[in-house]
Amino acid sequence: MKDNLQKLEIELEKVNLDRFYSQKLYKDYIFNFQRVSDFYQYDFRKISEYFKRASDIYNGYNHTLRSRISSILKVYNSEHGCQVKTLENISSLEDEKTLVVIGGHQPGLLVSPLFIIYKILTILKVSSFLEKELGVKVIPCLWNASDDGNLASIKVAKILNRDLEEITLNLNDIGEDTRYSNIVLPASVFRKVIEELKNVLTP
Repeated sequence: MKDNLQKLEIELEKVNLDRFYSQKLYKDYIFNFQRVSDFYQYDFRKISEYFKRASDIYNGYNHTLRSRISSILKVYNSEHGCQVKTLENISSLEDEKTLVVIGGHQPGLLVSPLFIIYKILTILKVSSFLEKELGVKVIPCLWNASDDGNLASIKVAKILNRDLEEITLNLNDIGEDTRYSNIVLPASVFRKVIEELKNVLTP
């Protein structure tokens, strides 16, 4: 079974719009990987490379370090009212065969922009796919880059109203020199934004 899996390749469907690809490097990475393969350790298109990556991770497994990370994450996530499934996944980190698919993004008002949601869904789908293909526990993880310095992106959310006009919702109370992790806003600020959103979307 494993030998058959290693022969599989991930197929990608090309979007024929040049403006969709912000950089030529990105386009080559997706569709012409051979042009840039010297810059990467693994070929993401080949299932066999995921087996190789898993093997490399297992070879570097450190039980003490994994246990410490697991303990820290349990405390942190419990304090933030996480779900039971989250704690189960964190506990699984101590198993030497557990793998993680991780992605990250800075926080944004009302989760904006929309592609963050697509990124989360992609992490979930890739984790599920690899768990089946590799036959081991694969945990999805979205890293919240809360010390990112781009405050302009956290303060606003752009949406379309019922007339398909672009509307901007804004948090005006965040200081430009404040680190994300030090920002504390009262619930009333978010209630105000949510009320604005309701007024924009409902007839």
